[in-house]
Amino acid sequence: MLSRYRWKKRLLILIARDGDVRFQQLEIFVNANQDEIKQRFLQVLSFTPEQYYFPGYEHKTGFWLVGYDGGIKAFGEKTVFLHTICSIIDSMPMRQHEILAHN
Repeated sequence: MLSRYRWKKRLLILIARDGDVRFQQLEIFVNANQDEIKQRFLQVLSFTPEQYYFPGYEHKTGFWLVGYDGGIKAFGEKTVFLHTICSIIDSMPMRQHEILAHN
């Protein structure tokens, strides 16, 4: 399901139960940070645990940051995690290369 994004996009994924307030909070974050999301080649997705889960984390809900390689780079259960996403991405070697290539 996520393999089509590999080596094309970083992923920010919310996995939460129906009605979870984090769906609304994610939408607010996306609307307020569209430029930052676009600059970091970040695709935002959301699922319920019945729709998708990471193997080995079947019962874990929260925000997942997935790198270009498809590997989990960071996880946070609370919405405050969203405010660290850009700095986490900016510290990654691939992002550093992107920044240098753009300048």
